[in-house]
Amino acid sequence: MMLETMNSTMSTVGGSVELKRKLDDGTLIDAKEGEKKAADLQAKMRQSAEEVLGLNFEEKVIWAGLRRAAGNQLFQSSKYQEAMDIYMTALVAISNDPANVSSSDSNIALPVLLNLSMCALNLGNASKAVAFCNHAISLESGVGKRSHKVYFRRGKGRLMTGDYKAAKEDFKKSLKMCEKAEEGGVGGGEKKAIQKEIQKLQKNVMVAKENKKKVKKAMIGVVEGGQVIDSKIDAGRAPAFKKRVSTFNSASAKVLVQKSDEGEGDGWVGMLLDYVCCRRRKSKES
Repeated sequence: MMLETMNSTMSTVGGSVELKRKLDDGTLIDAKEGEKKAADLQAKMRQSAEEVLGLNFEEKVIWAGLRRAAGNQLFQSSKYQEAMDIYMTALVAISNDPANVSSSDSNIALPVLLNLSMCALNLGNASKAVAFCNHAISLESGVGKRSHKVYFRRGKGRLMTGDYKAAKEDFKKSLKMCEKAEEGGVGGGEKKAIQKEIQKLQKNVMVAKENKKKVKKAMIGVVEGGQVIDSKIDAGRAPAFKKRVSTFNSASAKVLVQKSDEGEGDGWVGMLLDYVCCRRRKSKES
């Protein structure tokens, strides 16, 4: 971190720097770790902006390439967060000049956003990976929309979040673009990797369907004629469940199952599963 670098330099003269947070009443307190990291990144971004201030566009492209190379070394060492910070600084070189937008998007923005999405995936931050890919797709020149890597990585992020339908669409689009590239003789690059993710998606969908069947069975099984089957349920542990289930009959339970298929009634699913688990525990205890 930049703060550590400053302290290392000042240690020779017996000095040090501490990051503090100022409250509304003027009180200074120690900054939290997240605040220190944010401040460190902001300092790096400001420093990078100053470095590219006097550069022309061609020089900015070269500068951004060097930043990416530094980030790649960190990435290869599995230092994904550090790599992300370096990649982020490269974004300050993006040009807003209409004459350079297309080249800027192709040579700076898209490669950096792809690097960032890969770091986020490796860190397990799926939502951030999806966000980086969305930014790439929204690039003014449209270069992101033509990249199979963008859809592939967004698909991986969506798969991680359980958004299977959207992930499937991304993988299909990515695979189609990849195959088209191969036909054109320019190489698809990630065709096998995409197919592997599609297989993983299909497996996850099958597991989800099986889980839904189990939930349906539980929902029908615990409601019979408007009464909870297991009258020994601990009232202190699931009073809300007992109260709400007692108003149901078997017909309304089937409606609830149907609504669950349509993406509704998630709260009921959780309550029913809690009840089933409670029944199993009570059965073992007796």
